[in-house]
Amino acid sequence: MKKFRLVLLLAVMAAGSVFNAAAQNFRDDPRYGNTPEEREENVKFYQFFQNAYNDKQYNEAVGYMQHLLEKAPKVSINLYINGLSIYRNKIARATSKSEQQGYIDSVMMLYDMRIQHFPTHNTVGKTYVNKARDFSAYNPLDHMGAAKLYAEALDFNGESVEPKVALEYFNQIAEAYKADEIEAPAVMDAYTKYLAIAEKDAETKDQYDALLVSSGAADCDNLNALFQAQLAETPDDENLLARAFTFMSRAQCNSDFYFEVAEKYYEKNPAADVAMLLAQSFEAKEDYDKAVKYLREAIANETDVVTKANLCVRAAGAELSAKDYPAAASFAREAISVNPGNGYAYMVLAQAYAMGSSACSGFERQSVFWLVVDTLSKAREAFADDAAQLETVNKQISSYVGNFPSKEDAFFLGINDGSSYTVRCGWISGTTTVRTRK
Repeated sequence: MKKFRLVLLLAVMAAGSVFNAAAQNFRDDPRYGNTPEEREENVKFYQFFQNAYNDKQYNEAVGYMQHLLEKAPKVSINLYINGLSIYRNKIARATSKSEQQGYIDSVMMLYDMRIQHFPTHNTVGKTYVNKARDFSAYNPLDHMGAAKLYAEALDFNGESVEPKVALEYFNQIAEAYKADEIEAPAVMDAYTKYLAIAEKDAETKDQYDALLVSSGAADCDNLNALFQAQLAETPDDENLLARAFTFMSRAQCNSDFYFEVAEKYYEKNPAADVAMLLAQSFEAKEDYDKAVKYLREAIANETDVVTKANLCVRAAGAELSAKDYPAAASFAREAISVNPGNGYAYMVLAQAYAMGSSACSGFERQSVFWLVVDTLSKAREAFADDAAQLETVNKQISSYVGNFPSKEDAFFLGINDGSSYTVRCGWISGTTTVRTRK
């Protein structure tokens, strides 16, 4: 036992000697106090702080930390790193909101003091980011307060910041708009402020753009103002044109500026999906000639049979709206030739026949509805696995059967149910089977 006590005493003496030697090294360093005596004391306090922290004696550690923050705030950056850990622990264990808020304020104070006293440390940029993240986590309803801190982090870090930080900033802006804390123009300004940073990562950029759309601030007036200003500076920027076209299409804009952007973008990117959106926009404007123009170009350039057939159906629909029934039927037939399984093509063709039947009258007009029902029967086959569309087609067939000629009309013309008949009604022609209404 005496031998053990002797070893322990020697160990304590050795530790004290090392500590005294370490303290002596700090006596001339002004970071640790104003006088040699203060510096030596503060080095001891820092070791006491570290020991208490390592032993998880956080209340004791806080006392030492508060002394050091006042007397020697530059003693070590670990004072702030470990201090943040202590206060985060206390926030998690707080029993009241006021107690918790006090610790949150202490966390923010530590961040500010760390930035103040270690402004050139290689972690200072990350400190700005972590401060914003902690603030937003502890103050989830203070969106503008969080946005301000994120902006400080972005401005300090500049080009070196990770794109995700820009996304976190704009998320706070979007939430502030939803909470009626800011107006839409402020959202649009915030969107552009750090867009270049978000664009450095494709996934982040998509999420950044999605936030603008989901915020509700991106109406046509705001989008017009935003992109007119941007395109005035770089009118041939294809990425900017794409963004403007996408946003304004989603918002269903129909301004002259939108159509100017849309057509300019299509010149640079004549893709089928762009043509579809352009056609949809021109249809909404009831400019069917323009809608069909872009669809024709897309159809000519498209190689995928499914997409090509869908474009033909879209063009057929535009021609129906323009009341050019022969052109509508032509596009529908082209869709069927490209993709015979496209049920919508048969539906549009049947509609073109039905609406075009006014080109003749009497029995010949009635006979057109045999072709209409024949065509809808093929649509029914195509939609065999689509219950909703199948119900729609069956209802249409039932309604058109009522336009068949009567048995008496067919008898007087010398034709009978089940016999073959060639329909000739203006531009509509085709061989079908005689059926009479009951």
